[in-house]
Amino acid sequence: MNENALKFLGLLYSGKQVSIGDSAINDIKRNKSKLVLIASDASELTKKEVMSAAFNKVNVSVFSTKVEIGYAIGKGNIAVVSINSSKAAKAFLEKI
Repeated sequence: MNENALKFLGLLYSGKQVSIGDSAINDIKRNKSKLVLIASDASELTKKEVMSAAFNKVNVSVFSTKVEIGYAIGKGNIAVVSINSSKAAKAFLEKI
């Protein structure tokens, strides 16, 4: 996976530009998300929940694995990440 994108994701997390896990799903439902990342090894239930919350509202991308995402932001395994800033989402997409 793109190491630069993972490092950038870590910077976004430390800058409070992203939310993770259940907070990310809540942000999707509240239309705060500009880009949603789902780990490639996320469970089918998680994928279904995110896709139903994000239906036609926000771009969703499969990105990396739960372990790699978690390591990049300094947490455990993370399956869902919501980038909540338009500028940050655009910059992240340029990294991948």
